[in-house]
Amino acid sequence: MILKNFLINIKLFILSSLIKWSWSLCIVYTRIYLKKRIIFFRTSDIIQVFWELFFIIAAIVTVIRDYEKNRITDSEQKKRIAPIHSKAIELFSVDCAEEISEEAIFSLSRESIKKQYKFFNRANSSINSNEETAIVVSLSSIKIAKSLFSNNIFDLFEKVVSRCQKCIMIFIDAFDVNSEGFSQKNKLLPKNAYQEKIDRIIFEADYYKNLINVISEIKANNKIKCLTKTHFCIILPEDRIKLIQYSERDFIKRNVSIVRWDPVFLVRMITKRLSMVNKVEALPKGSDFENFNYILENFYPSVPLKFTFITDRFEAQIDLFTYLLSLLFWRPRDILIHMGYILAAIDGDNNKISNQTLRILLNNSSSEIIEHEFFKEFETVLYNLEKIIFSFENKSIILTSEECYKIINNIEFKLANESNYKKYEDKMRFLYEIGFLGVVRNKNSKSRNEFGTEYCFVFNEGIRPFESINFDSDVDSVKFVINHLFFNYLNLNYNFDKFIQNYSEDYFISNHQLRKITRFF
Repeated sequence: MILKNFLINIKLFILSSLIKWSWSLCIVYTRIYLKKRIIFFRTSDIIQVFWELFFIIAAIVTVIRDYEKNRITDSEQKKRIAPIHSKAIELFSVDCAEEISEEAIFSLSRESIKKQYKFFNRANSSINSNEETAIVVSLSSIKIAKSLFSNNIFDLFEKVVSRCQKCIMIFIDAFDVNSEGFSQKNKLLPKNAYQEKIDRIIFEADYYKNLINVISEIKANNKIKCLTKTHFCIILPEDRIKLIQYSERDFIKRNVSIVRWDPVFLVRMITKRLSMVNKVEALPKGSDFENFNYILENFYPSVPLKFTFITDRFEAQIDLFTYLLSLLFWRPRDILIHMGYILAAIDGDNNKISNQTLRILLNNSSSEIIEHEFFKEFETVLYNLEKIIFSFENKSIILTSEECYKIINNIEFKLANESNYKKYEDKMRFLYEIGFLGVVRNKNSKSRNEFGTEYCFVFNEGIRPFESINFDSDVDSVKFVINHLFFNYLNLNYNFDKFIQNYSEDYFISNHQLRKITRFF
């Protein structure tokens, strides 16, 4: 029975439905019992049971799908799976396992929990101490699964998993899209709904944290035997990670790997996309960056390979890709926005795009990234982010620590969880972590940390450049740099005699090689 891994792709709508349902459930439970100060279950308990039950049912459906496709070769395994298949088909009221959607798995998990706890609608007075104990003990995904499938069927499934050499992979993505409405509503709540706002923020942080906890427990202690061969890939957006960070920074270090792109991966990605569009089967045996230029020269001759950056102090010719990187947080969607603007300007006559036209195009695409990606992503974490960013308007692109202190010291950082940053160092760390500010490395510093460039941002050198600053002793000598993406948007003064983020190809390759040891949190 050695076959390739199963794969479940959890569809997007489930996440939206789950967060709405979990929140409404939390409110119902709290309202029923708050009057007597009796709350049997924390929100985290409910979310944990749901996810466990969802994963159990998803694993069962995955196995019976393989059974239907005759991919099970072991005769004993076939015998065990047959009754599991019959029961699942009956539960979902379908003709075959392929008709069982992820939405149906979600609905069955949700409704099963609702039925299990229908007694929550009773009056407070009808619940005695014995019932309280029974309710708490009954909060078990395995018990609910057994009530759905029967003890015998569930035991059979555990045997199937224990004797199977396959694995199940569950992949969940698009949290940012599907929970955006929930986060945005927090900002629209009236002032007199203060407690609800706090409850919603705490709930959302718990929601993500408990999803990670459930998976960690499944992988660590084999508590749910039928999931011992299930693996998970959960992709959370950075602003949701920060919600968890506020309450438990070490939690992120233990349980999360940061997905970071570097210039080599980015240039490969955009080159492959353009190659596919133009049906290029083979590229020359050049570097990744040479291949990017090859595609532009041969299929997009209107696009210049160089950009001339002009200030009152100097002019600099910069490779187009290098300049694009200075207008990013080193993420795929950012460079795709820039390239979309550039390619849309190509006319039918293949006239060369002038430097001034390219500058206008990139100013417009930069504004889109700032307003529709940057602000939209982090304003759910820091409500007055836009005000804070605009406090740097008309300032210099390189700032001393004293200058930064004067700009932000008296500005309140209104965090979503209401635990506002007070210390200057904490405010600066936040602006560094979201990629707005970088650290100008002091070449004469005796720091034990070595970095590949003089201009360090979280997306290229991780968190260590910021952590290497001693705010007690270095504060007079340290300098910060504003991400060049904001240069035109904030009308910054370029108070330097060369282009700051003009990284070399050698640096890009070195950064790519060192990425595995770079710590971003």
